[in-house]
Amino acid sequence: MRRPVEDADEHEKDQLALAAMDRFLRVSMEDVGRTVLPPTLASLLEAEASGCVRVVMRDGRLRLWSERRWEIERTRRIALLARSGAAG
Repeated sequence: MRRPVEDADEHEKDQLALAAMDRFLRVSMEDVGRTVLPPTLASLLEAEASGCVRVVMRDGRLRLWSERRWEIERTRRIALLARSGAAG
């Protein structure tokens, strides 16, 4: 499944990834506006270890990142920005 996902365009990547998971997780909001993650999702996002997840809105989609993965990818994004000459 990895090769078709890697070779697909961005829209197809999302669709193929969802098809591979073959399920959605529903989360609900508490009265005070907090969301409690299901245990499997919390584990996947390493939320128990770090105590938090990153919530990012991109391309009209809400995305959840583990804090560890966010920091790894952040380092890569900053390096890409520096290479492109866009860093101020």
